[in-house]
Amino acid sequence: AKENKDRGSLSLSGVQDELVGVVTDSQPNTVVVVYAPGPILLPWSAKARAIVLGFLPGQEAGNAVGQVIFGVEGPGGRLPITLPQHQNQYNFSSKQYPGVDLSETYSEELFVGYRWYHNQQQLLSQSEYAALAPLFPFGHGLAYTQFAFSSISVGTEVYKETIRDTDMHSRVLRFGTKGTLYVHDVGSNGNVHTNGFAWPGYAAQVKCTISNVGQAQGSAVGQLYLTFPASSQEPPRQLKGFQKVRLEPSESAVVTFLLTWRDLSVWDTKAGRWQVAHGDFTVEVGGSSTDLPLREIVTITDTGQIQARGALYTSHNAGGGNKDAD
Repeated sequence: AKENKDRGSLSLSGVQDELVGVVTDSQPNTVVVVYAPGPILLPWSAKARAIVLGFLPGQEAGNAVGQVIFGVEGPGGRLPITLPQHQNQYNFSSKQYPGVDLSETYSEELFVGYRWYHNQQQLLSQSEYAALAPLFPFGHGLAYTQFAFSSISVGTEVYKETIRDTDMHSRVLRFGTKGTLYVHDVGSNGNVHTNGFAWPGYAAQVKCTISNVGQAQGSAVGQLYLTFPASSQEPPRQLKGFQKVRLEPSESAVVTFLLTWRDLSVWDTKAGRWQVAHGDFTVEVGGSSTDLPLREIVTITDTGQIQARGALYTSHNAGGGNKDAD
């Protein structure tokens, strides 16, 4: 790829695929390191022992990749894209890409990337979708250990967590009862300052436990996906948050995702603003867009109340759009 030109295909250039195929045929214990600018085809993936996808790294890439391959550090990245099985798995028409008479038609609308795959999975039978399933899904990534997800909860109770920001100042985050996230400084004596600044617009928090059930340390990336009520006509399983945590063997950690009212809103073209959707939302948490073992249902009533596991919370814009959303 070039800055002024798209790639002609998703295949590696030249005879690289043939080269990797020959090597993996003769030595199955082969780790393939791939540097690419975006989605690529990996026709030899089933024959490689492991694949390290580095995208377009900097000058220290050799040292970083070497530490991962030799186990000094575990791989901690996750795919920010979907890797397809074959070229044009979307079955784009020429009107969609590259376009006709310098005009492209975006008929896929909101169903872009992993959202398209999830939508097809809902529309097709399991056997039909098998031909369209991605090679590696959005959010996928392996480690030298395994992780287990458990104990999901959705609530609006007071939330507190001590963090360190980029300036290494200690701060306490407090999720208030009116949907506002308060941030307080912590003094050198450990006391929390009563003053602080507030970020309005937070609707709920989702918690879960991630456990390292393997034999090596590693970094887990918990990912939260949200499916809107059917009446909103939104794509299913939209990524709304992720949390990365480094765990030793047998260690567990509770991670928290904060959902804003904007996260629960759709754009109303007539009103020209974001509007909170009403109905049942499905909250799913796991290790990738296709590995989501935890699920909870959250309901927003017509009066703007959030109900989850018995919790009841009234929004700051009950029954209307989100005035604080940007």
